[in-house]
Amino acid sequence: CTYSYRINILQYITITLQNIHYKPTAKLNGDEEGAGFLDVIEQYGSTPAGNLAAQYAGICYMKLGDWDNAEKYLAQYKATKGV
Repeated sequence: CTYSYRINILQYITITLQNIHYKPTAKLNGDEEGAGFLDVIEQYGSTPAGNLAAQYAGICYMKLGDWDNAEKYLAQYKATKGV
């Protein structure tokens, strides 16, 4: 995974988060616009992008009222210094 590709994933996640109130299910599972947070976690879970996707997946589940999955994914998120 190249550095520029990782940056693109982080940019995609950031843009997606800005629209999280719109179609949170699509943000989790992906749609015609791209991969969902769960896809990013599966493929890049141990990277900064995967870590951030876990937080955003937890937020999506909160928006959907699925508190068990919200807790599961928010527990996976590890805050990083300097970000």
